[in-house]
Amino acid sequence: MPTTKPKRTGRNARLAAVHCERKQRGIPEEAYRDLLRAEFGVASSKELTDAQLWRLAAILRGEAAPLPGSPDPTKNRPTPRPEVRGLCAKIYKQCESLAEAGFLPLDPGKTWQDYVDAVAYNVLFRGQKVIVKHELLSGRQLVKVVQALAVHQKRHGVATGEK
Repeated sequence: MPTTKPKRTGRNARLAAVHCERKQRGIPEEAYRDLLRAEFGVASSKELTDAQLWRLAAILRGEAAPLPGSPDPTKNRPTPRPEVRGLCAKIYKQCESLAEAGFLPLDPGKTWQDYVDAVAYNVLFRGQKVIVKHELLSGRQLVKVVQALAVHQKRHGVATGEK
């Protein structure tokens, strides 16, 4: 009879989930450690309380903002998951057409990715304290961002590339 590992529960499951989230988001180990020190004053996630573990997981998922002065753990742009790469490619094409037509409003020092993040925030999370990275959104959420960018394209008479 084959033996199976018991399912992780409780604290160990949360620790494992935090580490999996960090790896999936492509956050470097050094940036992760810096976040732990700045946000919680610890060197290892094992030293966190349960409440702090929940908060760390929310920060890594982009559902909670780190404290002011803490490093942004997703400063390097994360790689989109395979199931949403097509939608991200569509967003990139929409921004490219807007930029070519001169209708991509960017503040100094901002990129088109920051613009898409801002659109996603306004469409999905307005009024909430969250950090939005469009590459980390679900397929349903990205569809809403694509729709918002399509409205922006139509408003300015920019070709949408759709028939």
